[in-house]
Amino acid sequence: MTILRGTIALGAGLLLVTAACGSDGDDSSGADVSLPGTSWRLVQVDGEEAVAGSGASLELGVDGSAGGATGCNSFNGAYEVDGRDLSFGPLASTQAACADPALTAQEAAYLQALGTTSQFAVDGDKMSLEDSDGGALAELTRFTSELAGTSWDVISVNNGNEAVVSVLGGTELSLGFDDEGMVTGAAGCNDFFGPYEVTGDEISFGPLGATRKTCPDPEGVMVQEGQYLAALDRAATFQFAGERLELRAANGELAVSLSPAG
Repeated sequence: MTILRGTIALGAGLLLVTAACGSDGDDSSGADVSLPGTSWRLVQVDGEEAVAGSGASLELGVDGSAGGATGCNSFNGAYEVDGRDLSFGPLASTQAACADPALTAQEAAYLQALGTTSQFAVDGDKMSLEDSDGGALAELTRFTSELAGTSWDVISVNNGNEAVVSVLGGTELSLGFDDEGMVTGAAGCNDFFGPYEVTGDEISFGPLGATRKTCPDPEGVMVQEGQYLAALDRAATFQFAGERLELRAANGELAVSLSPAG
């Protein structure tokens, strides 16, 4: 098993990483770990599990851009890789107030963990941030961009009237991708199904079939269903924002925002 360990120092908005690899004294185990194009989801920080669905993350772009989310705010900047050296910064962050006290606590702990990290370790799909004594500060897991075999709950939908609205209370909208090029899901009243195609970051759905029920409650559920299916029809690209999935129209407008099911 290959373990990647290194040193991280964060100060004045800069995150600097210097790493060396080894495993049980075997020099050949220090194979390069490619960081560009990888995304990481926060699993635990300061001994506490990450708030479910918060989307706290760390992302490393192939173009040298870096970003992520704390669960309340997002941050972005640049990074450089030179062998085992990695530097970030300066990093800029949004300044929104967290509505949930749990997210406020997580944000503070995550930023504190980044600020006091001096070592890291990568083992397979897991990465830990550690202090100078090797104590764990935060744990992250690699986030894949594959859609096949994933299931999602809808957070919000573009209603077609230049507004993105939250899902109605008392209803559930979902989307699942199988390994055979088919999607299934719940539209709030009816279930739907049909094919999907992915080429790079481009995506298309349909034609979609659906059951034929009529649901009187809650008020607006049938309107929402039509808006959701229309948003899927308009979807042209997809991207990941932390652990969230965003489907966007050809003009770049957000069509549907989703979080991992469960």
